Amino acid sequence: MARGRIIISEITKDKRISDLSDDTSRLAFTWLVTFADREGRTHGDPALVRSALFPRREDITIEQMARYIGEWADAGLVVWYECGGDKWIQFPAFDKHQKGFDQRHEPDSVHPPPPGHPDNVQGGCTEVVRTKPVQSTAEMKRKEVNRKEKNMATVPVAVQAYREIANRFPDKATWPDIEATVGGLESDVAFWKEVVTTWIGCGWNKLNVTGMMECYKRREVPGKGVNRATHQSRPGGTTGRAYRTIRDSDFIDQEPSEAG
Repeated sequence: MARGRIIISEITKDKRISDLSDDTSRLAFTWLVTFADREGRTHGDPALVRSALFPRREDITIEQMARYIGEWADAGLVVWYECGGDKWIQFPAFDKHQKGFDQRHEPDSVHPPPPGHPDNVQGGCTEVVRTKPVQSTAEMKRKEVNRKEKNMATVPVAVQAYREIANRFPDKATWPDIEATVGGLESDVAFWKEVVTTWIGCGWNKLNVTGMMECYKRREVPGKGVNRATHQSRPGGTTGRAYRTIRDSDFIDQEPSEAG
């Protein structure tokens, strides 16, 4: 085996490598190329691969390495196979990327060829049967973030603004009314945020979305009586609560129920 191998720059553009679960998987795949013999083969036992690539890393487990090798095989980056009671790895595009090496100066491969290879005349080699891989913590977090972002993309902007301030979603039945009342213009959403923030800051019931929308429609800031359409106080020159009918429940910060 040579002391090193050629890693070409195109590897950074390979979508299969980019789609691997995390940077450790990408790094391990790249480093493993340097352990391949003249035929592009190396050990495939996860324990041996882990000890070869990360001899000083106790945080990377054998199970984690098995998952990495499995995803490389699923992506077509390697052939992972069993032969002679052991596991092996073949890099299928090895010759293509190692044209700068003169194989005549390297010893013959001592690793068995993969299934279907012309040199595998004795047979008996099979690809490793893999169960569904266990997701890494980083992968699960990434998928959870993607799921939440996808779900939030369907939530009206004004509803998202309410949630940002109230730390909860309003009742789902109110979403269409909120969206129809506020819309999605930046200036309208900014005023809606001011209404919600001030309403809750007064200690009023955060579940009374109807009362908030009444203030919004009149362009009034709750508790101040300021009409943003005219920049004047409401009729009578008084301040205090916004111009609306006040119910006792408005001032009770009830325990929020789950949004639908």
